[in-house]
Amino acid sequence: MIELKKVLGYKIGDFKTDDGEMLHYIHLYCAFRKDDVVGLAVETFKVATDDVLDDVKFGDYVELYFNDKKRVVKINKIPATDDIKASFYDSEQSIDNLEDK
Repeated sequence: MIELKKVLGYKIGDFKTDDGEMLHYIHLYCAFRKDDVVGLAVETFKVATDDVLDDVKFGDYVELYFNDKKRVVKINKIPATDDIKASFYDSEQSIDNLEDK
């Protein structure tokens, strides 16, 4: 089973550590279905290198592959078919259907 995620955005930058070392970072922000969450969960994933994001666009449905350091090393784009969209969203759990309790 595919662990489907939807790309919401990313952030690329550099920062200086307390020791004066410059470090490069890439954060990928995704939404996905999670059993214990009503609606969608959101998580930030660390990406290994800038080129992993080549051809990835906001709103893409993707499957992520990780290295042993838990960094994304490959992104497989999944075509946004009606079946994929239906598996990602549940109209009963839509934010539009939530009621104040």
